[in-house]
Amino acid sequence: MHVSVLSVAWITVFCVFVCSLVYYGLTLNVGDLGGSIYANLALSGLIEIPAYPICIYLINQKWFGRKRTLSAFLFLGGLACLIVMFLPKKKDTGVFAVVNSRSLSLLGKLTISAAFNIVYIYTSELYPTVIRNVGMGACSMFSRVGGIIAPFVPSLSGDKDNSAGSGSEDEEFYDADEETHMIK
Repeated sequence: MHVSVLSVAWITVFCVFVCSLVYYGLTLNVGDLGGSIYANLALSGLIEIPAYPICIYLINQKWFGRKRTLSAFLFLGGLACLIVMFLPKKKDTGVFAVVNSRSLSLLGKLTISAAFNIVYIYTSELYPTVIRNVGMGACSMFSRVGGIIAPFVPSLSGDKDNSAGSGSEDEEFYDADEETHMIK
């Protein structure tokens, strides 16, 4: 079965874009998880360490391979991020003491970090030699676009807390003095 290079290019570009968008979105959202921002940032960095050996082990197995490993990590990362949306805000008892937004965000960060590593390895193997550097360059460009868009994704939710300049405190801060035209 012949698969065109254009369809491979669109799929890999989309995978790299999604990996970058979710990776940087989770990284930049570490301050909104509750608790200490320093502990959250440390955990967010430390959770990436096991991702590398796990993906190295799984992509070298005949029974799993690159495609299944990438699909599994993308699926688990997406599932973890989707479940975070439906969790109650303030529940620290029962099952919600373990399965909370922090643990699911860290699981999402682990899986998307592993998927990000695998997608670059897998992408370089999919393209023919004569266009490999062009394909990898296009994937890298769309990865950067995903990273650029990531900080703006929370503002799409429509919450007043996430949209800048909507509160009365912000308007008072940016209110200039009429005589001097200086910010108060």
